[in-house]
Amino acid sequence: MKGFIDLIFRWQGRYFILDWKTNVLEGYEEVHIRSCMEQSGYFLQAAIYTEALQKYLALFEQRSFEEVFGGVIYFFLRGGKPFYFAPDLTLLQTIDGLGGPAWTLAKNSSLL
Repeated sequence: MKGFIDLIFRWQGRYFILDWKTNVLEGYEEVHIRSCMEQSGYFLQAAIYTEALQKYLALFEQRSFEEVFGGVIYFFLRGGKPFYFAPDLTLLQTIDGLGGPAWTLAKNSSLL
């Protein structure tokens, strides 16, 4: 897996991660997007990005991460479809090999 965060933006007092995806999919319904997300390791990628954002915000943000984090949007450009991850913040887990906590974001996700 490789990549970098395309955009972090703040909207209505919350921080969001936005990542553009150019994958060609069989279709752009949620089932196809979710399959691509799983096969491409994008849920893990989003968890790593979220952990990075959490560490960055800790440098200056006074509010807790749970208060300021709005979620992750993966936007599939070819289908014009945003896929929003609404993380369940109680599901903080350790991902083997990372040496630290990361959010499990896949539980409550959907197309916007």
